[in-house]
Amino acid sequence: MLDLNCDLGEIEESWFLGTDKELLNYIDSANISCGAHAGSSRLIEETVALAIYKDVNIGAHPSFQDKLNFGRKVHFLTPDQITDLCMTQINFLKNICKKYDTNLNHVKPHGALYNLAAGDPDVSRAICNAILEIDANLVLYGLAGSKTELITKEMGINFCGEIFADRAYLPGGGLMPRNQSGAVIEKSENCLNQIKNWVETGKMVSDDGSLVSVKGQTICVHGDNPAALEIAKVLKEYLITLPKSH
Repeated sequence: MLDLNCDLGEIEESWFLGTDKELLNYIDSANISCGAHAGSSRLIEETVALAIYKDVNIGAHPSFQDKLNFGRKVHFLTPDQITDLCMTQINFLKNICKKYDTNLNHVKPHGALYNLAAGDPDVSRAICNAILEIDANLVLYGLAGSKTELITKEMGINFCGEIFADRAYLPGGGLMPRNQSGAVIEKSENCLNQIKNWVETGKMVSDDGSLVSVKGQTICVHGDNPAALEIAKVLKEYLITLPKSH
C-alpha cells in the first residue's frame, strides 16, 4: 500500500491544539523536524514519543539552519558543509529515537534543501554521504524522478519516491515555487482528486495543463498546511480502498 507521510514537530501551536497529534492517526510516516528550521527540543521529543505509540515510521527532516525563513530559503554551502549539516541533525533525531528504544526509518530533507537537492546532483550526493556515515540502511525520501533519485541509485542508498497531494506541479515534474499563486493546495477535495488522478493514470497535471509522468511510493501532506488534518483523513480513507499492489 502507498505510504502517507507528513512533516511534523515544527509548529508548537499545532501540537498543543492537538492537530499534529491527530495527524498521527492517519499517516504511516512522520518526517520530524531536527530543530534547524522549526520546533523546540521538547516538541520534537514529544512528537517522536507519540509517533512510536501510534506505530508511525520516524524520519529525520533536516534543513538549512534558518528558523527565520522556516528553512525555505536557499543557503549556498559547500557539499561538505551540507553533509555536516545533515549529519548533525540526523544524529540529533537518531539519539532521541535511541532514548525511546526505537530506530530511525528514513531521512527527508526539508524545504529549500529538498528542492535544491532535487535539481543538483552535488547536493543530493552530499545528503547521501551523510546517510552513509550514519546508517546506510536509512531510506531517503525525495522528489520522484529527480536528480536525488538518480544519485541514490548511483550510491546504493534506498530511495522512496515522493509525490505531493497539496502542491502544484510544474511541466518538468518539479514543484511550483511557493511564492506563486496556487502553489499550495488547501482544499482537501482538490488534493484527493490530484492523488486519485495520479493513481489511475500515473501522471500529475501541471500548472499549464500538461501531464507529467511520476512514479512514487509515498504521498506527502505538509503539516503546516491549514487543511493538513482533513487532507490526511480523506487520503487515508481513499488509500485503504486500493489494492495492496499500489
